[in-house]
Amino acid sequence: MSDPAPTPPQKSNVWIFSGIGIFVAAIAGLVIWAGLHEGNKPTPQVVATTAPAAPATPHPPPAPHPRAKFRVGPLEGSIPALNELPPKSTLSLGAITSEDLPDENLARHVRLHIPIKAQQGLPIDLHDLVIHVLFYDQLDGKDVVETAAKVNTHWAKPPVNWADSDTEELVVDYELPKPDRAEAEQHDRKYYGYIVRVYYQRQLQAATAQPQLLAQSHPAEPKLPDESLRISPRRPSPTLPPPEPVDLSEALPDIAAGSAMGILAITKDDVADPKAVQHFLLHIPIKVRPKVRVDVKELMVQVLFYDLSNGTSVEQTCANVKSHWDSPPADWTHGDVEDLNVEYQLMRPENRTTALNENRQFYGYIVRVYYRRRLQATVAQPSSLTQKYPAPPILEEPDSSAE
Repeated sequence: MSDPAPTPPQKSNVWIFSGIGIFVAAIAGLVIWAGLHEGNKPTPQVVATTAPAAPATPHPPPAPHPRAKFRVGPLEGSIPALNELPPKSTLSLGAITSEDLPDENLARHVRLHIPIKAQQGLPIDLHDLVIHVLFYDQLDGKDVVETAAKVNTHWAKPPVNWADSDTEELVVDYELPKPDRAEAEQHDRKYYGYIVRVYYQRQLQAATAQPQLLAQSHPAEPKLPDESLRISPRRPSPTLPPPEPVDLSEALPDIAAGSAMGILAITKDDVADPKAVQHFLLHIPIKVRPKVRVDVKELMVQVLFYDLSNGTSVEQTCANVKSHWDSPPADWTHGDVEDLNVEYQLMRPENRTTALNENRQFYGYIVRVYYRRRLQATVAQPSSLTQKYPAPPILEEPDSSAE
């Protein structure tokens, strides 16, 4: 008996901004977008999800607007009354709590708990939700700059739909690495603060900052511009000459004929975790053909996980999934291989919020690499998954005229 293909989960646009990268994470039921960049460099798109999902392009952050009005939400105390919200506000921020977590491997580990409340009785369309979390550091006790920390995020109780409660909690981890000797001699970098903004249907719902001075120096746009909801046509960078044509007709080791990229041998490291049925890290090396200059805006990586439920049916996973590039920014400028790390954590039934009565075991995964919308390589373990869920050879062109 063949198993039905899993239904693609809904996705919310949860943006986590840091000084050197963007890391967007979600758990079963939401699509995870993860990309890393440095400065203004574009980011490759990574989809690490529970089922095959149509590609999308995350919304870029709005440009600063010196005259924009903004709302500073509560840092302490109770959630504001609905009549205190901006006109037509659907969502609000509760009291954000911050905790310092001891970690001998980090200079500072801060965890934010961000409650987001919806007006009672109003359904929330996750496609229209955008959350900005921006962290800042202070150098030598003076200059406030974008953070150099690693930032991870997950929802406290997925799936997120505001169906069983009027409040959902977003958890964000700020992990500032210890500096090496050269960095320590150059600057004394310390955690400074954060800004949180919630947008729904492009309208600012609530914003808060700690310290509040950050909200004054970095005011929020009251409305996301139309361009942030569109997918712009691809244009070559004006600062770079057009790339020279590369002959793709010859098959190379680990790269198929007609492909610019390939996937090397994937390895798996198990992680000891008493709360999980299985916890491991996948290492996915992606190799580029010689002389190919990668436009990371045109790259998409899909990582799809599957579980065996009650020993009989193969289903989309209910595990926690996170991903990050091993050496950001991932741009293939310093070598022909970049490593993508994807973490899979299948919790024990007593620690789950979904599939509570199911006996679940890890079954396998599919990895797909697309470049300029064309399939470059795909790998599955077990290999039968590629037959059960074949990869589209070409990703559909998004409708740039859709609002």
